Amino acid sequence: MTFASLQPEAQRICRLVMDETARSMTGQRGFSLYLVGSRATGEAWPRSDFDFVIDAGEALPGRVINPLRENLERLPIPYGIDLVDWHCCSDAFRELAGPQRVALAG
Repeated sequence: MTFASLQPEAQRICRLVMDETARSMTGQRGFSLYLVGSRATGEAWPRSDFDFVIDAGEALPGRVINPLRENLERLPIPYGIDLVDWHCCSDAFRELAGPQRVALAG
């Protein structure tokens, strides 16, 4: 799946998350952002949450990722948002999410 093939509402949510991530990461380091999980595979239920992975080349310190997660939770959307650091997740998660992720930024 690609960003362009996502439903319009999913694209809107992804844009909000991309914008907030870029704002929160200003002055930090470069990053890539991906949509993963059921929204990326097209198997989501109408009320499914949105799962994202951030890859900044190395694990993000808590002082960077924790405020970002809090900011994402405050976005004006009716869905849960989960953000996983690619460098802090399990190998099993990488094997599952990696091939099915949708690139959003980076």
